[in-house]
Amino acid sequence: MLRLLVLLLLIANLGFYAWRGGHLAAVAGAPADEREPERLREQVRPEAIRLPAAKPERRGAVAAPADASLQTVAAHPPEVSGTAAPTGPLPAAGRCVEAGPYTETEMARVKTVLDAELPAGEWSPQRREKPGVFLVYIGRFPSREALQQRQSELRALGLASEELRSSPGFEPGLSLGRYTDKREADARLGEVAAKGLRTARVVTITPSIASYFVRLRDGGDALQARLRNRLKGTAPARAFTECRADAAPPA
Repeated sequence: MLRLLVLLLLIANLGFYAWRGGHLAAVAGAPADEREPERLREQVRPEAIRLPAAKPERRGAVAAPADASLQTVAAHPPEVSGTAAPTGPLPAAGRCVEAGPYTETEMARVKTVLDAELPAGEWSPQRREKPGVFLVYIGRFPSREALQQRQSELRALGLASEELRSSPGFEPGLSLGRYTDKREADARLGEVAAKGLRTARVVTITPSIASYFVRLRDGGDALQARLRNRLKGTAPARAFTECRADAAPPA
């Protein structure tokens, strides 16, 4: 019995190899040939085959927001300087400061110092004038009666006048106009002269007073202290203050 099984197994193996080798093609058909040339011939439009592109890996995408600040620091590291950062507020750009008042003589000495200490155009002198009082005046009269008679004559010429009071040295006298600008007083004098009045003149009750200031861009406390030190003995000490509202810094 065992011999029979061995014999049958041997016959089956021989038959399989014979069929596999194509020796039984006429009886049982040939097995499918999977060799490469045969497979290529069976392909339909192989040039149309496209392999799908590989998707990029997204490893670390979730952690990116958490690391964004670290990446920013790595891409733009802070600059290191050998100079310490300022610890106080800087002066406002274009801020204007001025010092004064000085007389005309003092201003001439101050100008010499500032021209030596500051670049050209960094400072400018400022002249301010306190208006005076100027009168178109007739007088003095020998008496008040003479003054009143003269007033009547002026009215006949169409000229208004005013008796002066609280003006020692000019009483008794008449004013035909009071002005803070001498040029206006001179113009008025020309008008009354054109009407035939030749005895009037312009007098100064209070002279105008000119004062001088220096104006510059604020360079900070250190610059102001240096300039005050340089000006010692040249002119009276004057503190730097902000320019008046109508002032502008030097161009």
